[in-house]
Amino acid sequence: MQKKVKNKLQELRTLLFNAYFYKNVAKIKYTKVMKCDELEIGKSAIIEVGDKEIALFNYKGNFYAIDNTCPHRGAPLGEGRIEEGILICPNHEWRFELKSGWCPQNPELSTEVYPIKIHDEKIYVRLEK
Repeated sequence: MQKKVKNKLQELRTLLFNAYFYKNVAKIKYTKVMKCDELEIGKSAIIEVGDKEIALFNYKGNFYAIDNTCPHRGAPLGEGRIEEGILICPNHEWRFELKSGWCPQNPELSTEVYPIKIHDEKIYVRLEK
């Protein structure tokens, strides 16, 4: 009897998880932005996705997407350089972690980063949270 109850509970958990997943997670939209081989290692591109301007970087073979506008003074971050995983603004040298958007100079300041997905050698960016 107790084993049947445990099995039923497990079935219900699985059903609830699947319902949640397909309602919330599976519908997250990624937008194709370019082919992987179009952005060489060490290079960046400024792209538009919807109404957002995004700086896309290929840093050591990994792709990163970050808001292109520096929150300090509005400079185009896609024109910046990267040192040790830190994006350096081209105008006033403010720094932002590529992975998180966090600014070590002002811990209360950050810039938006966007998740990346690679599929069939194409780069996809997700804007939705």
